[in-house]
This record gives sequence, structure tokens and C-alpha cells, in this order.
Amino acid sequence: MQATTLYEGAAGSENTLDYWGGYTLNPSDTRWVAERLKLLAGEAPLLKEAGSFAGRGDGELVFDLGGNVAEWAVGANGQGVLLGGSADRATDPKTGPQEAAPAYRGFRVVKGAAPRAP
Repeated sequence: MQATTLYEGAAGSENTLDYWGGYTLNPSDTRWVAERLKLLAGEAPLLKEAGSFAGRGDGELVFDLGGNVAEWAVGANGQGVLLGGSADRATDPKTGPQEAAPAYRGFRVVKGAAPRAP
């Protein structure tokens, strides 16, 4: 399964502001919740342990594509791009472009290694 398909399948079903709100937050609610988040202790109080939500894919599962932290990847133009949702952002497209706060950005960690070609 391609990475894009995995990301799209996970959108909105994992650790995002919608998860914490219990519904898909509209733009007004998103702004209200974002202000309240500033009152919570810690740099990233909404992060959950990796693998807290169901994995995706066949065979080896991939976890946390739809939330928790947005992940750095290389875009088609060779530049860095953030992919996936994050715990500090809602999923409603009407909210407009949103970029995860620095504490909610990360890298994909791969357990194990691909076999080497002969």
C-alpha cells in the first residue's frame, strides 16, 4: 500500500483535536479549543503513546498516520513537507491551512530493516 493511501485512510480517525473534542470541530470551536490548550501544562499535553490507535496496512502495521504528530517527509519538489494530522489540529478543511506546532512535529520511526537486494 502506498504511503499516500495510508495517510488518507487515517485522516480524522486518530489523535487530533477532533478526537479530544469528541466530534469534528468547526472553525469557531477550533479557535476556542486552541485558546484553552494554552492553559494546559507541558509543551505537548495532547500527545499519546505511539501505537495508541489501530494500525494500518497489510502485514507490518503502520501507526499514528492520522494524528499525534505531523511527520516530516520529502515532497515531490524535493523540499520538506509535513504530512498527516497532529493532536493540536482539527481535521475540518473549512478551518483552513493548519500547520502543527513545533512540539507536534516529528519523524516516522521504522522498526526493523528492509532486506538487502542480492
